[in-house]
Amino acid sequence: MKKALILFVLLAISLPTSALANEGGAAMNSEQAQVSNSMVHPGSTLEQYEFEDQHGEKKTISPDTNLLLMSFEMDLSKQIHGFLENKDPNYLEQHHAQYVVDITPMPSIITWLFAGPKMRKYKFPILLADDDEFAPKYPKEPGKIAALKIDKDRTISSIQFFDSMEEVDKTYFQEPRISVSNMADQISKIKAAK
Repeated sequence: MKKALILFVLLAISLPTSALANEGGAAMNSEQAQVSNSMVHPGSTLEQYEFEDQHGEKKTISPDTNLLLMSFEMDLSKQIHGFLENKDPNYLEQHHAQYVVDITPMPSIITWLFAGPKMRKYKFPILLADDDEFAPKYPKEPGKIAALKIDKDRTISSIQFFDSMEEVDKTYFQEPRISVSNMADQISKIKAAK
């Protein structure tokens, strides 16, 4: 009996992540498992963290922030920085967004000698997550920007993943545009309804 129990435990441990099942019994892929195992999810309350920005100033997620963008990979951060460099330095603030970069994988000496001085040149704000306990709580997908929509009471209403800042910009920051023909159709429908 004892051997059977040990064998069962070893078998359960050796199963690949993709074989995990959710509550309904359906198989989840590794990305879903990564999201479901994180502590932060839609409906949870955003914890208050104290970060340092790229200039060494202490910052938190401000109360008027309704979108939190997160990067957990260096190449992804470079892409985000390239996009934001071409925008007004207050671009994120104007859209009630903040940007967090997980720097825990980077050795401290590299951060201090190379990454830190480079990041200080950016005019847009970057919150640096250097606490080993921060990143594991947040969902992530390889090569994707995590976008957490935050309600006024600091509840996370949704979490989406994007391949680029252009997609984030299109989804959250650009006003929907109505074409002239679409507008004419809408006016006709309103008149017909009267």
